[in-house]
Amino acid sequence: MSKGDIISSSLAGLSLLVAVFFAVQQTRLQNRVTAIEESRRREEVDARLHARVTARIKDTPDPVLVLTTTGLQKPGLLSSPSARRTRGASPYWNTRNSCR
Repeated sequence: MSKGDIISSSLAGLSLLVAVFFAVQQTRLQNRVTAIEESRRREEVDARLHARVTARIKDTPDPVLVLTTTGLQKPGLLSSPSARRTRGASPYWNTRNSCR
């Protein structure tokens, strides 16, 4: 076996180890993202069960759609990380995401 063959084999082995390492890291990251998405889906379903959203058109020169909610608010919904991020963004923070 020549010196070139040894170097080629070593580089191939090293690249295989690096590929395995990044595959494991990607799998872990994907599992975390999946867990976050499932948690948000559960929050959304829970919020929909408790929401009582009404829509009206505000009578102004430029008509505006106004959404309000009189739904029950559970402490868990207000303390979730996603709710804390969006709560201050709009006076209608709890209906904003459902209007897409």
